[in-house]
Amino acid sequence: MSDRSKRVENLSPDARRSLLARLLRERAEQPLSFAQQRLWVVDQLETGAAYNVPLALHLRGPLDVPVLERSLGAILQRHDVLRARFVVTDGEPRQVVADSVRLELPVDDLSRVPAIARDSEARRLATEETEQPFDLARGPLIRARLLRLDAEEHLFLVTMHHIVSD
Repeated sequence: MSDRSKRVENLSPDARRSLLARLLRERAEQPLSFAQQRLWVVDQLETGAAYNVPLALHLRGPLDVPVLERSLGAILQRHDVLRARFVVTDGEPRQVVADSVRLELPVDDLSRVPAIARDSEARRLATEETEQPFDLARGPLIRARLLRLDAEEHLFLVTMHHIVSD
C-alpha cells in the first residue's frame, strides 16, 4: 500500500467525503447518468415545468430566516448535483458543477393579507413557483421561496428539476 493510500485510509469519514467531493469538482465536465440523459433529451423536446419536483413545508414557530438561508447554502455546498447545470460540448450534453451557487430566498409577506384570502394567495404563489421552468444550461436547478403567513407561521417552498433530484 502506498503512502498516499495509507493517508487516505487514515482520514475520518467526513474528511474522505470532502476529499472525494473536491476531486470530483476538479473534473470540469462530467458525463450524464442514463437517467439524466433521458431527462435532458425530454427537456430539449418540450420546454416547461413538467419535470419540476415541488416541496412545500408548513413551518410553525419562530423562524430565523438568515439561518434558513445559510442552511440552504450548506446543503448546496455539500451536494454537487444541486450546483450542476447541463451544457452541450462538442454535440454532447455534459454536467458542469459550479464551485458554489448562491441560492436566493425571496420572502413574500402575506401576514397583512386578510385571513380569508391568505390561503388562496399562498396556493396561488406556490402554484406559480411550481410552474416556473428551469434553464438546464444556466442553472441553478433548485429554487426556494418563503411565504410568511404570520409572525410564527411560514410556508417554505423548494422546487428543483428532476434531473438533479435523484
